[in-house]
Amino acid sequence: MIGADMLTGYVDLTTGAKVSKVASQQAAFETELARRLGE
Repeated sequence: MIGADMLTGYVDLTTGAKVSKVASQQAAFETELARRLGE
């Protein structure tokens, strides 16, 4: 389990910027979608 956690942490460190960028784009998309559906 510790090994997997360390591996996940390493992946998070190496791809963190990309992941956070994609997550923010996904959040923006969902927000826009919800806004349009609410109109």
